[in-house]
Amino acid sequence: MIPTITNIGLEEEFANIQQWASINKMKINLTKTKEIVFKRPNPRLSDHLAPVANIEQVRAAKLLGVVS
Repeated sequence: MIPTITNIGLEEEFANIQQWASINKMKINLTKTKEIVFKRPNPRLSDHLAPVANIEQVRAAKLLGVVS
């Protein structure tokens, strides 16, 4: 399957997630929410994505006791 490329920015996508959660009567705990950027290491591409506002960007996170 070929990945789909989209022009939607991170802020807009996170707003969509928050809207979905609200519609489904769920609350996102922003103090526990983390952002991890997965990318292939490439020295020619040194761009660093800015984190989503009010969300901590981390290199690893613990989920149900498993560190990824």
